Formats: sequence, structure tokens, C-alpha cells
Amino acid sequence: MRRLALPLFALLSLGLAQCSPQGAEDTKPASFRSTVEVKLPTATVARLNEKGEKATLTAFYFGIVTQDTMSLADPDDGTIHLGTDTYDLVLRDSQTVHLTAKAVDRAKLDKISQGKPILHLEVFATKDGKRVETMLCNDTQDYVEELQKQVYTVRCDLNQQ
Repeated sequence: MRRLALPLFALLSLGLAQCSPQGAEDTKPASFRSTVEVKLPTATVARLNEKGEKATLTAFYFGIVTQDTMSLADPDDGTIHLGTDTYDLVLRDSQTVHLTAKAVDRAKLDKISQGKPILHLEVFATKDGKRVETMLCNDTQDYVEELQKQVYTVRCDLNQQ
């Protein structure tokens, strides 16, 4: 289901991109840094520790293509990928993560609609470097400038399946 969110968002946004002004230089934020609070219930922390698993946060930055940059779009989702930062989380009830956006390829900003990157946040459990389904989290996706307005909270819980 999550895999559909990105392509669907890209398709819906393409119509908006075609009507958007091309003045990307005027709208580029100076920084893409933002802050996320990750909340893990005590039972989730205990289960992850018991299973030898870790919690990981990924911050995937991308942008919507313009009419001029459609040929540069990723064939899988129709967007322009700007980069992904990965953070290994400390297993505790609550923590604040300061997203640095180091992976953002700023040279590509003029290729996306209005120069506005979108951030897709995901928190998940991993074991031996591979994603496992021990917990479920309320991941999010929005324009970076929107997520910068306040601390976004990701809440996770044990996967009951």
C-alpha cells in the first residue's frame, strides 16, 4: 500500500506541476533541515531488543517533474529523486531526530516543480540490515517547507500480525 502512495502522489501532482510557475530559484528554501520526534511504546522497545532488531528512520527527498523535466523522472514512480538520508535510532521510548538533508542533490532543485522538495519519512524495524515487520509506524509525506513548520511526531507500535 505504501508503494502506491508515492507514484499516486506523483501522478496527481503532475497536473499541478504543469500549471506551476517555473521560477524555482525564487522559492528554494535555504535549508531542508527538519525535526522529527519518534515515539516507541515500552513494549515495542522490549520486543525489538528481545529479537535483536534495530529501528531505522529514512528521509527520502524527491520532487515533482515539470513539463521540461519529464524525461528525467524515475521510471518507477515518475518523480525526480534528490537523495535519501538514513538514521539508526536508539531504542528508547521517545527521541528527537534532527534531519540534516545531507543527501539532497541541490543541483537537481531546478529540475523539480517550483524547486520545492517533498520529504517521505518512514520508520521501521531492521535485523541484519534487512527490513522486518515487527512494528508499524505512522509514516508521512509532505513538502519539506510544511514539515519544517513544527516537529513532526512518528508513532510506532507492535505489529499484531
